[in-house]
Amino acid sequence: MRTVKEMEQYLHDTAQNLSFISTEMGAQEMYRELIQMGSDLAPFPEELATEENKVSGCTSLVYVSASCADGRVTYQARADAVIVRGMVKILVDALSGLGPDDIVGRTKESIEDFAKTTKIQESLSYNRANSFGNVYAHMVRQAQHFTSNSVGKE
Repeated sequence: MRTVKEMEQYLHDTAQNLSFISTEMGAQEMYRELIQMGSDLAPFPEELATEENKVSGCTSLVYVSASCADGRVTYQARADAVIVRGMVKILVDALSGLGPDDIVGRTKESIEDFAKTTKIQESLSYNRANSFGNVYAHMVRQAQHFTSNSVGKE
């Protein structure tokens, strides 16, 4: 199980690392770090590459699948663009293990702080920058299906 506090610490530590790399070594090195992070994304089962799991609004092809067991959401993802894969890996690592109500109601500020601290949306092309926000929004929508407010409403 993961707590919101642990997610916040993970995002803070990751943002500090990426910001340090960008400031000290340049944006290109930050991109290399994102690419490296993305290479650690777990394999994505082909059967989960469905229209429902496809993230809209991304120039690259991105799929995110969510499951919920014991009150905790787990995400799996795939992205065809290497830098986007790194951003997706950060979001999967940050949100997996949280409860759906936490994802829906208690993560937005931390995600926005991460984006602001790293300047990830400023340093990438417009389309790549939108991918980060689009993937996060997709993950929140998926978590909404598991929230206590949606039980029995489908």
